[in-house]
Amino acid sequence: MDSEARHTWINLFLATLLALGLMAAAYQATHGPRPSPVADPSPGFGWSWDFDYRRAVQEPALTADSETNQQPGLYPGEVILPIGKPMAVADLSIVYRGPAGAGKFRLDVIIPALDPGYAYANELTVADQGRELTLYGQRFEVTAIGERVLRLRHLSP
Repeated sequence: MDSEARHTWINLFLATLLALGLMAAAYQATHGPRPSPVADPSPGFGWSWDFDYRRAVQEPALTADSETNQQPGLYPGEVILPIGKPMAVADLSIVYRGPAGAGKFRLDVIIPALDPGYAYANELTVADQGRELTLYGQRFEVTAIGERVLRLRHLSP
């Protein structure tokens, strides 16, 4: 009787494994493969600001010749920098990040010739409006600072 009970338990165990295998196969057939999670293209750099690498590669770079900077009323060499859009000026790529707290505004400068993957952080205040600013060998005049837009005039280096 002992061996009969053991066979019953073994048969029950095997039937359960078979049922679980059939359920897993049916689930796989109806739901298909799951996509793997999207990997971060820049792991381990420790960037403190949000940088959307895919969007930056797909969107054309903002330049001084773009439609945004061809508005009437702009002085020659004056550029408008919307938040988060890189602007190619001279040998620099400038990205306006907006308010950084306590009346400060963040401006990131990327020097493609030196390191195209690193942004040098700079801070501006409202008091800098109308003043001349030197960014890595290029002279600019801060025309206007706002929460969404920064206007700079590129002066001769």
